[in-house]
Amino acid sequence: MRQAQSNTIAISEAVHSAVDSLNETLPAGVNVVISSDEAIFIEGALHEVEVALIVSLVVVIIIIYLFLLDWRAVIVPAISMPIALLGAVAGMYAAGFSLNIITLLALVLATGLVVDDAIVVLENIVRRKHLGAGPGPPPCSARRKCSLPWSPRL
Repeated sequence: MRQAQSNTIAISEAVHSAVDSLNETLPAGVNVVISSDEAIFIEGALHEVEVALIVSLVVVIIIIYLFLLDWRAVIVPAISMPIALLGAVAGMYAAGFSLNIITLLALVLATGLVVDDAIVVLENIVRRKHLGAGPGPPPCSARRKCSLPWSPRL
């Protein structure tokens, strides 16, 4: 019986091994069969989230390079996205959250929002550099230009 804070995939693996060992002890012609397994759906969802995050990383890198034509502009998102995702998962683990469908959806949506904001700021930084701004203030001024009306000004 699944309880709160239990791991469905670990339970499924344990049930499969228990059923296999039980089937070895049963007489010929008698089999125990698992009729429903929620872990299949959960493993599929985990796989799809992994694919979505990898595809988003690759697409972001390609789009940034194609539009800005600057390999240096690609380095920051290419390094920061995986680190941010690892940090988010570590934060979820530290807070005691489990990886379920809701937290995985939140992780994918938050990644999309962060990437979208980062691309807008990065494009504004590159634009300001092409207009002749020095190396110091463009990130702060680019962030001010892209901030939402309700967000704090830097």
